[in-house]
Amino acid sequence: WGWWSVGTELFGATRLTFLVDDIEAARFHLEDHGAILLSLVREVPTGWNLHARHPDGLVTEYVQHRVQAPVTGSVAG
Repeated sequence: WGWWSVGTELFGATRLTFLVDDIEAARFHLEDHGAILLSLVREVPTGWNLHARHPDGLVTEYVQHRVQAPVTGSVAG
């Protein structure tokens, strides 16, 4: 799997959703630990999210609720 468009296929593959305080920090941590990003950080109605495939194949979603913008401001909209 490489980059996916966020759609029903990715939604169906997602097995866990994690609520995080900082979506950009989560992205850096995932990349540093061998996860493959399946979607870029993107704005959603509740805040921001991204999807990743971990080295063991588990597909997860990470969500930051809208309280403030991500630290780096690099959200793709």
